[in-house]
Amino acid sequence: MKFSSSTGTFEVHNMVLEPSSNAYGVQVSANTTTVTCVNAIVIGDSAYRGFLAAATGDVLNLYNCIAVGCSQPVQCNNAGATVTATNCYVDGSYLNSGGGTLTLTTSASSDTTGSEGLQNVVYSTTNFTNVTSGSEDFHLVDGSVLINSGTATSYTTDYEGTSWGTLYDIGVYAYSSVSLTVTYDGNGNDGGTAPTDSTSYSDGDTVTVLGNTGSLTLTDYVWGGWNTASDGSGTSYVESDTFTISADVTLYALWVTTTISGFTYNKSQEVEPSVTLSLFSTTGSGVYAYVDTTTSDATTGAFSFTLADTTLDYLVIAYLDGSPDTFDVSANDLYSGDTVSLYLRSQTDKTASTGTGAIFSLASNGGYDG
Repeated sequence: MKFSSSTGTFEVHNMVLEPSSNAYGVQVSANTTTVTCVNAIVIGDSAYRGFLAAATGDVLNLYNCIAVGCSQPVQCNNAGATVTATNCYVDGSYLNSGGGTLTLTTSASSDTTGSEGLQNVVYSTTNFTNVTSGSEDFHLVDGSVLINSGTATSYTTDYEGTSWGTLYDIGVYAYSSVSLTVTYDGNGNDGGTAPTDSTSYSDGDTVTVLGNTGSLTLTDYVWGGWNTASDGSGTSYVESDTFTISADVTLYALWVTTTISGFTYNKSQEVEPSVTLSLFSTTGSGVYAYVDTTTSDATTGAFSFTLADTTLDYLVIAYLDGSPDTFDVSANDLYSGDTVSLYLRSQTDKTASTGTGAIFSLASNGGYDG
């Protein structure tokens, strides 16, 4: 970014600059031009340069800026130029090679040119989250000498818009002392593994919920999402749901039982078969029913269907996606030999019209197959 032909006053905010070979990230060389950079990052290699003021009357003001991998991170290269750096960090030197004015306020360097005791601050994971070329992350880590070492300025937010408050750090990010985690728990699973979310979150970050990526299983149960309580009494989530994190969170697998209770059928007494499917840990997540491929979604809760003849006319598929905790299935006018199967599907498979693995079957023999 070169200011070389127009005089005036300019500001550069919240930018990452990667200059081409032998060029500067920000170069001021227009005479009587003032450029102010706030939360700006310059990333280079040994041939690339950082911030430069190079002409008479030029002023370059840097606030909470970073320059790494540059042969000349910050340079004042004219007797009539002025460079000020406040709360900045450079991997290298602040250079006054032209006899102009170079003023540092609580600005650190990896060599001896830093100010206020901020010399020889290593460019490493001792101070920053990641310094690997191409994957740089300039968030400050626990124990960094750059934390709370800055000076208050009129620029009150960092690169991410977080308020500096009363304590300013060196660099572009306000340090967060809270590193929040999301942990997934199999909640009694006997197969597969719970997903791992390796992200370190800050207060207010958005979390995207993972699916059953580790193929969790539990004998006689079907996985039905996640809940913030192991007994399902908390908040339920399914894959790709989002929430705002403010404390460490554990998400427990929801397990839907395949146990059937309350089924009675007596053909001679013309008692309609009735089945209650109890759903474990589904408070707030809900159940919907789908009845064959020609009928729209049934109402949440109890639903019924009628067999018109001795053939299997209806396939019932249920899936988790709301409330309540239980629902009733009633089959009317079952004929000898008729069987109606109930299948449970996850939310992502809710449109399936065929499948295997029936949870149970309603049959006219006075019992059920669980």
